[in-house]
Amino acid sequence: MFKKLSFIVLMAFFSHTASAQFIHSLEYKAGVSVSALEWNISNSFAASNLFPDDYIGIATAFKINYLNHKYWNLSTQIGYTQCGGSITLPFTDVTGNPLGEKTLHERMDYVNLIALFEIKFPIKKFTPYFKIGPHLDYLSSAFSYADNFNRFNYGLDIGGGITYTLNTNLFLSADYNYYWFYNQIRTTSLEVRITKNASLMLGIGYKF
Repeated sequence: MFKKLSFIVLMAFFSHTASAQFIHSLEYKAGVSVSALEWNISNSFAASNLFPDDYIGIATAFKINYLNHKYWNLSTQIGYTQCGGSITLPFTDVTGNPLGEKTLHERMDYVNLIALFEIKFPIKKFTPYFKIGPHLDYLSSAFSYADNFNRFNYGLDIGGGITYTLNTNLFLSADYNYYWFYNQIRTTSLEVRITKNASLMLGIGYKF
């Protein structure tokens, strides 16, 4: 209950403060996500991780930066991220002769809303930054051997990156995000938790 309350308070604070200020810049970015799942069977002494290998998917986001100061700013990010897991299995014919391997995937597609506080370290045209803030995720689709996944998940986004100023209005960015989930994404007899969800994206932005 405390985790849910703290998450709601953080989202309300960032959203209210951001909406009350002018927009400083807009940014679009895209790249790859790397994620992993952990499967646990309830009432079992052993964890059965059905898809133990990392899944590489797509990540993209649109970001609005508010209340710009030299060393910090607020931002709101709306994005799309693919999460999942994978496993590679050997296949044989009826006599046991190897036929090769096949990789199976679990994939969940999320639309996410993230409110961020960013600390900046400007060095001429380069600006490295650190960021942190709560995120809310909506499951838009699932390609899975199971069902009954939670529609909404929430957690904390931690990351950093760097921007490079091209001219008065345009800038480039490289951005790393690590998404930490508070809750399990499936809570029935077969429980599923996202144990890793990181993304690396490149972007271009426009300053007003």
